[in-house]
Amino acid sequence: MKEGTLLPEETLLFDYQIAGHVHGNNKTKLGLLKHKDGSILKPLLSSDERTLREHKFYEEVFRAEEPLPELLTLRTFLPKYLGTWKTDYLGQEVEYLRLDDVTREFRSPSVMDVKIGAQTYDPLAEPEKVALEEAKYTWSRQLGFRILGMRVFDKCEQKYHIYGKDYGLKQTPDSILEGEEIL
Repeated sequence: MKEGTLLPEETLLFDYQIAGHVHGNNKTKLGLLKHKDGSILKPLLSSDERTLREHKFYEEVFRAEEPLPELLTLRTFLPKYLGTWKTDYLGQEVEYLRLDDVTREFRSPSVMDVKIGAQTYDPLAEPEKVALEEAKYTWSRQLGFRILGMRVFDKCEQKYHIYGKDYGLKQTPDSILEGEEIL
């Protein structure tokens, strides 16, 4: 985050963020935050169809009515959806997706951000975006995922080691298992 960037009231930076839009460092200045109640906040942008689909996805998976058995199973792999939260930020109303912090119970959690799926671009993406994403990591189709970053706690050294997107982009089907040695 850039020095001097303001945070919305009742929020903090999310200490364990290792990839994605960092608050204050992109064109919207919005990014992942932690609410003082402990929930994780992800901005919902009306101009970004992907965030609106993500919101709809969480609504569907966690709706109170009788969900499909597949959705009940899927819930066990997702942070709990806690609804949305609205606040005023820099003179405009901003809505955030509220999710449970799955790292809350751990003293020194190791965290990995993984983009799951052989296709890492939006289904409605323009051909230029598709070409850019496919060129970014040529092993996505074969592996079915991409490592965006890791924050690994070393118990011997009592400190974190950070592995950014460059680390993930260097991984091949032959080297990906070596990552187990890091953990």
